[in-house]
Amino acid sequence: MGTLLTEHAAGEKMCQDLFATRDTALSAAAALVAIARDYGLDGWLINIENALPTAARAGSGAVNHVVSFLEALTAGMRALNRDRCLSSASASASASASASDSRAPVPASTYVIWYDAVNTDGQLRWADKLGIKNKVICHHVAPHTLSLSLTHHPRHFTLTLHVDTSL
Repeated sequence: MGTLLTEHAAGEKMCQDLFATRDTALSAAAALVAIARDYGLDGWLINIENALPTAARAGSGAVNHVVSFLEALTAGMRALNRDRCLSSASASASASASASDSRAPVPASTYVIWYDAVNTDGQLRWADKLGIKNKVICHHVAPHTLSLSLTHHPRHFTLTLHVDTSL
């Protein structure tokens, strides 16, 4: 599993570049799918630990572009999984498949996990639950994906996991 992690001022700058337009967001998703394909990754953890750029938040543009990114990444990973399954079935059926095949191993399925830190206003706010301020983003990572939040207190950890059951 790969991780896309952005934090602090550098992360905000990276998000400004990644989510400046719908096209840049879709290009970023396509690049992550290509990396997953080339290196045999079974999914991505998307962990944005910074606010989205202020200028972009004003019109919710960056949030909409994050949603487009997550939709494209999820669709791309599903397509990659279908291609892998078809390729694996074809290779198994073929007498020419050999033990020296250099392709990356085929994961059983693919995943996109959204770490819930950015809300629908583009602000860095850990909700620790599925609610009105994160539902738009979390909804677009599902189905077949997870939304995750981890909170720690001096004496315990809380793990909040949203699993879409509308499959």
